Amino acid sequence: GQWKRNDLLFKGVARAVDRGINVRLVLIERVGSPDQGRAKNLIRDLGLMEHVEWVRSSNSAGFTWRELAEFYRSSDVVADEFGGWFGLVALEGAACGKPVVNYVKPEVMALMYPEGHPFIQAADEESVCEAIVRLVDRGYRSRIGHESRQWVLNHHDRGVVAKKCESMLA
Repeated sequence: GQWKRNDLLFKGVARAVDRGINVRLVLIERVGSPDQGRAKNLIRDLGLMEHVEWVRSSNSAGFTWRELAEFYRSSDVVADEFGGWFGLVALEGAACGKPVVNYVKPEVMALMYPEGHPFIQAADEESVCEAIVRLVDRGYRSRIGHESRQWVLNHHDRGVVAKKCESMLA
């Protein structure tokens, strides 16, 4: 969508494929999604159909947390939003030890996480492509995935969050 800027992901993947990188996107198909039709058209127009697998839950409520975690664990990389912020997908992917590619406005993250964050930043289609190219390296991918999981545990573990809430109420 416009806010999440998935078009940058698709265009960046197309550039990576043009460079000879073997990429497979697994995308969740959701009934009623306002952007899904546009996404499918763009994927077709970019010639990515053979690189995309659409998955749909058999349950009308969608995938369970366990099923989503299995998707994350079976992936090499997780892509989140490219609209300037991060969503739950970034935290879930990072918690599963996967590198996350997204775009977060630096000034916002500097306020919340002055020591930094592990997300691989990609503000445009070329930087998405470059991130994919770098993440082909298994050692790099593993290191970033480990750092991502540790960052989530340090900042978003429920015990950490509970202590932050308690300190705000004190």
